[in-house]
Amino acid sequence: MGKASFPKELTAKEIESNNKNWIDQYKAMTDFDKGYYQKLENFFKFHKFTNKPFNLFVQKDVEEYIKVLFDNDYAPNLIDSLISHLSSFKNFLIEQYPDNFNQSFLNNILSLKIGTKEKKYAESRPLTYKQLVLTKQYIKSNIKTEYIFQVFYQLGIDKKNFHICSLDNVVEEEHAFVKDNILIKYNSVIEELLTRVSLEPNFKATSHMITDHLRGIQTHLSENNMLEEGQTLTYNDIIKSHKRFFFICPHCDEKRENLSFNWALVKTNYNNEMQLFCSSCKGQS
Repeated sequence: MGKASFPKELTAKEIESNNKNWIDQYKAMTDFDKGYYQKLENFFKFHKFTNKPFNLFVQKDVEEYIKVLFDNDYAPNLIDSLISHLSSFKNFLIEQYPDNFNQSFLNNILSLKIGTKEKKYAESRPLTYKQLVLTKQYIKSNIKTEYIFQVFYQLGIDKKNFHICSLDNVVEEEHAFVKDNILIKYNSVIEELLTRVSLEPNFKATSHMITDHLRGIQTHLSENNMLEEGQTLTYNDIIKSHKRFFFICPHCDEKRENLSFNWALVKTNYNNEMQLFCSSCKGQS
């Protein structure tokens, strides 16, 4: 995992006026260090909160922000400290502004503490083969959903690098996305998808779209009784699916999905047994 960094494209310049006033009041009546208040201000600069007063928040809003932190390599203790700060802040507001904040406001916020990142990842699960087949059928109905899912599923990339995987960063001769000294190789599935995407007028798939499009897949799977009650579909589930359904060729080290046309049984001149290689190299130098 790389260094934690919050996506700039998800950060607004200004804080909603009510939220700014409440933070200023909190600063005036408490005596924490600057970093404490900075965490709160960063929270309220999340692009989805720029027009939403804090008293209208629900727990799902906080969860969405925490998910961005988690997926961008923020340490569990930092995430949990933010949750504690928000809990203290909302308790202050409940006391100072009872007409705006009722007693039950975000009363379960402390349950969002994640403890350890490893535990959170362990709780995710890969798609089953049937779920994967249904997902691949469903994403054909929306090219943005298809693009978002396939970039993660086919390439297994870090979520924070999704912004690199855009048409603007394609280097065809490298079969890769390249930006800021980061190179992400893509396969034939993504190459074909890029060809279709390039024909779409004003096509754009950005980081802040990920959650909504994955939720669409989740809803479709649920409607077809393919998910357990309460089960969600997350970025981590897709990465685990990539690890389940992709293998590395023992000769050329290329990753290929476990589909028959990607692989070939070959008898090499140094081994009488049939060996499985990718269909591109077939075990040949």
